[in-house]
Amino acid sequence: MMRLLLRAAAVVVLLALAAPAVVAAYPERPIRLIISSAAGGSPSHALRKRPAAGDFRAHGIYGGTVELTDPDPADVAAVSAMLDRLPFDLLYARFDVVRFAGRLAVLELELIEPMLYLGLAPGSAGRLAEATIARLGSA
Repeated sequence: MMRLLLRAAAVVVLLALAAPAVVAAYPERPIRLIISSAAGGSPSHALRKRPAAGDFRAHGIYGGTVELTDPDPADVAAVSAMLDRLPFDLLYARFDVVRFAGRLAVLELELIEPMLYLGLAPGSAGRLAEATIARLGSA
């Protein structure tokens, strides 16, 4: 019931502001995919955020959790291709994606994200350090 009330309140606010909006439930939980361009666009690690039981917000302050996940190889390829199309030579990027209506959709793209969840993925901090050293050495 609380979820319904929160969604209804969000719709009322958006309508009051006359802002265009899409209000929909995600058929599956979004995935955070950390991609390192220094390693040829290969993924460092992928995470799935889950809301607490009875809630829709996946943030930790609301009881949500973050866990490692094995992303679909097709999703990794699609996100790597997106990274390749950016007009920047990035050391890393964090893509938050979800499958919606049969297509991969980007919810958020973080290019200067300080939260990469390195403590959850063994070896990821070392990979980032090696990529940084390599990038600095080539500058």
